[in-house]
Amino acid sequence: MIGRITELGEALEDTAIRETKEETGLDIKDLSLLGTTSGRKCYIQLPNLDKAYFITIGYITKNFSGELKSDNLETKELRFFGYEDLPDNIPNSHRIFLDKYFSHKC
Repeated sequence: MIGRITELGEALEDTAIRETKEETGLDIKDLSLLGTTSGRKCYIQLPNLDKAYFITIGYITKNFSGELKSDNLETKELRFFGYEDLPDNIPNSHRIFLDKYFSHKC
């Protein structure tokens, strides 16, 4: 799951495309909106102790190219997982999208 902050004037889809390239080395196209979450599910306390509620927007695509390549700054390790093999440390705001995706895929 890729994510960060939208730059000024940037469309949401363009943010997803840019961040995916920066964090994984993959080029993505033909995004479909999976959904949005907000409110208590998206609460976070930052390292500086600021508190925030994020709006989380999920996209999916099956149209990607390139090789997974970590930038060693924002990502430590990159790989694809099956639903049963997902790590336990996925934030609730992201797990909502994974549950939705895999429940519709089956």
